[in-house]
Amino acid sequence: MLIALSLLALPTVASAYSITLTGDTSGGIVRWGTSNVSYHLHPDCSVDLPTSSCLQEVRDSFDQWSASCANIQFIDQGFSNTKQLTATGYSGNGKNELAWIEDGQWVYGSYVLGLTAPYFSVPSGEISEADIAFNGYQHTWSMSGENYSTDVMNVAVHEIGHFFGLQHVLAYYDPEDPPTMATTADNFMKSRTPEQDDLDGLCFLYPAPGWSCQTNEDCPTLIGDGPQGEYYLGQLACSGGQCGGFSNEVPEGTAGLGEACSGDLDCIDPYFCQPLNTGGICTLECQTASPNCP
Repeated sequence: MLIALSLLALPTVASAYSITLTGDTSGGIVRWGTSNVSYHLHPDCSVDLPTSSCLQEVRDSFDQWSASCANIQFIDQGFSNTKQLTATGYSGNGKNELAWIEDGQWVYGSYVLGLTAPYFSVPSGEISEADIAFNGYQHTWSMSGENYSTDVMNVAVHEIGHFFGLQHVLAYYDPEDPPTMATTADNFMKSRTPEQDDLDGLCFLYPAPGWSCQTNEDCPTLIGDGPQGEYYLGQLACSGGQCGGFSNEVPEGTAGLGEACSGDLDCIDPYFCQPLNTGGICTLECQTASPNCP
């Protein structure tokens, strides 16, 4: 019955790409201050894969982030042999490095497949360095693109989004077609290629000449991080064709009982989102002693 109900309707899908400001609701946007961003790969890549193919898969993952409305290029600067990355707690060294961590230096647990750690200035928000670490300690990596595999591109494209400034999309998307920047890698390999919402975020952060917003939906939501995890602070508003000024309004959930959801925020109060194999449905806890469910 639950599976049948999940097919009834999808949540209203709105623009949901997210960024951060240095002061949460004020300050500079966290992003690179240049349109040419370099990176260095560790020459070993993942021990589970042929080295040359694995390295090329990472390069191809950078290439996925391409859009005519964006003015940014990612430039392969060759190899770096260090695994002392900002993403594993080390100080910066002026290089943007990507590496697989294959030993106990990985301390984030098996649930985390990759981690990106940018250094940025306050209050400007300009990123000066960002490293990406992949969990080779607790996972066997693949390039097969098979469902439920720990696929290089399925994870790398997401982490590269963090590398240039995008944050997680917490809600307000079709769970059958999630954005790359959803909070978890899609088991059906849909994180391998950015969705339009992801590319909209790229173009906002690094706009090509002529970029402008038409409505608030063209502007980003703002992400905060607290004791309970990530949450929406509000969003930037569109004014005069540009996104600026803080609005604490966050889209309200529109999905009712039995309707599809990607997270709790999609559901009308008091319902919550119960995960299924793909996406979830809005439901509530039923009390048998005092029936409260239709």
